[in-house]
Amino acid sequence: PGLHVTQATFTKEVRSLPILPTEVIFSLSGTVNNATFLGADAGKLLFGGVHSTRRFIVGGTLNWDITWTLKFRSIPWNQAYRPPAGTSGASFEIFQLADGSAVYPAADFTQMGFGP
Repeated sequence: PGLHVTQATFTKEVRSLPILPTEVIFSLSGTVNNATFLGADAGKLLFGGVHSTRRFIVGGTLNWDITWTLKFRSIPWNQAYRPPAGTSGASFEIFQLADGSAVYPAADFTQMGFGP
């Protein structure tokens, strides 16, 4: 039988920020949500980066528009498919780096400035 893992990529635009939140962007790179965020359970959203545009607004002030990208997966991002072996059935198991740390560390996605 086939294996069905739902995936979706979506974006959220935040407009007219006075500064580009580089510290937040850098800290979230390569992370998953540490708690339910936008209805997705912990570990099921992967931060996919940002696209930013700088623009002038009335009065000559410079502002930033940022489009945040999030990638949803119905199986947590830190789990991988393990085929059946012997009498054991197939399953999804947590996978880690050689030092035991998570491939995608968990982070607080509310730092993006939207959501719950």
